[in-house]
Amino acid sequence: NWEDEIQPSLVLLQVSIVIGTMFLIGITIIFFISRFKRHIDDLVAGFAEWSERDSNYRFDDSWSEEFGVITSHFNLMADEVDENRNRRLYMEKVASWQIIARKLAHEIKNPLTPIQMMVTQLVRRYKGDDAEFTKLLEESKNIITEEVSSLRRMVDNFSEYAQLPEPKLERSDVSETVKHVIDLERAGYPSININYQFTESLHALFDKDLIKQVLINLIKNAAEAGSTIINVNLENTGRWISVTIRDNGPGIPAELQNRIFEAYFTTKHTGPSPGMGLGLAVCQKVMLEHGGDLRLSSKPGETIFLMLIPIT
Repeated sequence: NWEDEIQPSLVLLQVSIVIGTMFLIGITIIFFISRFKRHIDDLVAGFAEWSERDSNYRFDDSWSEEFGVITSHFNLMADEVDENRNRRLYMEKVASWQIIARKLAHEIKNPLTPIQMMVTQLVRRYKGDDAEFTKLLEESKNIITEEVSSLRRMVDNFSEYAQLPEPKLERSDVSETVKHVIDLERAGYPSININYQFTESLHALFDKDLIKQVLINLIKNAAEAGSTIINVNLENTGRWISVTIRDNGPGIPAELQNRIFEAYFTTKHTGPSPGMGLGLAVCQKVMLEHGGDLRLSSKPGETIFLMLIPIT
């Protein structure tokens, strides 16, 4: 009987299906809302962790879909913020050291000429016949003259560091500049095998004189460290023109690598030309002022310096 039995049953079935469907939809919506809210809470907690407690905090790779895009962009942003912060701190530290260097150069330079003149005058005016005293006086003059010359070199280094010029950016061929420096250094270090591995012309905005100074310093350091092979390579990474200087020297100990670009930090305390710790600090400052970077990786038997020049 349609009206008494079948139709009410169909209506009841349809109502049950509608209610069940709505229930399932409600459960599904609640599930996705809860999951979405949990992700949002995790994102907010991650943002708070990074901004308030740990600037090294990064999201892991487990996030997917839209949240994966958000977290990956956040990680890139956080890396860029850290890089800019480190650049700013380094430049502030360099500026402080430059002020100190300028004052030291001024204070050291003033008494050097009177000291040297006085010693020379003492030797010239002594007319006695005491051979032993004459010999002592001459030896003293030589020692003082040598030390005064050493102090003058120190003053020159201080002055150079304190008065680094601002980069004058011009569009030039990086590969041509690097080849020119390598040709000069080959003549200066004929016993060292200095190779370059690039043929492509790579152009960028940079100060040729300052970039040459960085390259010369890095190759000189590698040569004086006892390297017999120095390989220089250029590469276009899309964002940077990277200049890699790789040598087969003894390497830089891991505990010193974090300090290698600090002003007045040096590992060359002895030898014919002991360092003052300004060379690599100058190199790093030059690269940062170009909007680039200078990076180091080293292990026993290999040291790599990576110069990054922005492509503009």
